[in-house]
Amino acid sequence: MTLTLDHRIKVLIAVLLMLVLAAGGWLLGVQPAVTAALDAATQETAVRTQNDAARATLAELEKAQSTLPALKKQLVVLDASVPATPGGSELLDSIDALADARGVTVQRIAIDAAVPYLPPTPADAAVDPETGEAVAGPPADPALVPTTDPRITSDDFVVVPVALDVTGTLTHVLQFVHGVQNGPRLFLVNKFSSVTDEGSSSVKATMSGFVYVLLDGVDAAAQAAAPAA
Repeated sequence: MTLTLDHRIKVLIAVLLMLVLAAGGWLLGVQPAVTAALDAATQETAVRTQNDAARATLAELEKAQSTLPALKKQLVVLDASVPATPGGSELLDSIDALADARGVTVQRIAIDAAVPYLPPTPADAAVDPETGEAVAGPPADPALVPTTDPRITSDDFVVVPVALDVTGTLTHVLQFVHGVQNGPRLFLVNKFSSVTDEGSSSVKATMSGFVYVLLDGVDAAAQAAAPAA
């Protein structure tokens, strides 16, 4: 009877030892391996996500790169339209060349000093768009309310007043005015008048308006203080 009990105890001890060894094997061998595998899977997922984002960014950069030549050409046109300096002599040369091409004679050119641009205010909206006179309240049509890109300020944008007197036939003068308004340099004509010379088909026309300068890292106040020509 005693021998049988001792044998059972030994079997229980042996089974217990096997369980202990199995648990130790799990803790010392299997569990670290499983944890490492899970960590690796998590890292792999994160790397895949980063790679996907990088590929998307690269695709956007490649697309942008393909449009770069067209953007550079557009920038050249815009730089000529609104340059970084008043360019008085270049403006005079272009007006003289256009006058020769349109068959008119320039009698006078006056280029005043540049002045800082003043963005429109809500009060500026209360102006009749046809007469230019102040009205009692803002216009009903929201499209008539003046707006300006917030990046355009009096610190980086200046206005150069220009006035011209020319003579020629009415047709040629109107062609000249059209050329001035649609030339490489942005020229806003806001006033025009003409008088016919008695006994001839020639007219004397007076026009005035503005050209613009978009400064590039230069103080607008200093530019405005200098003559445009």
